[in-house]
Amino acid sequence: MTTITTPRLSLTRFVTDDWPFFLRLRQDPQVMRFMGEMLSEEALRSVFVSRCADPGVFVLRDKFGEALGDIGLRISPKNPHEADVGYALLPQAQGKGYASEALRAVCEYGFTTLGAGHQCLGAG
Repeated sequence: MTTITTPRLSLTRFVTDDWPFFLRLRQDPQVMRFMGEMLSEEALRSVFVSRCADPGVFVLRDKFGEALGDIGLRISPKNPHEADVGYALLPQAQGKGYASEALRAVCEYGFTTLGAGHQCLGAG
């Protein structure tokens, strides 16, 4: 299983045990106010299953293993030298630089492992 480490974070692929965290994250009104409509639990389950299978999507964990959010990198199907990045953090993890730290690490992973080019576009 792929793990990316930074000075403060461990980024791991989603596994089935992460479902309760994913559900809590995606049902938090403070998180979702930036991400669009709230989905039903059934719809979220479908999203979660696809995240588990995606090699560019990770759970952000602190040094104690506590899940703080998620981040995903998707290489553009039209231009493999471009990638889009999206992330979500629990309210208590926001404003501490975790997203920036994870973004740098995920972009490096995208360049070296997933074959993205030299651009990381659309963070947020």
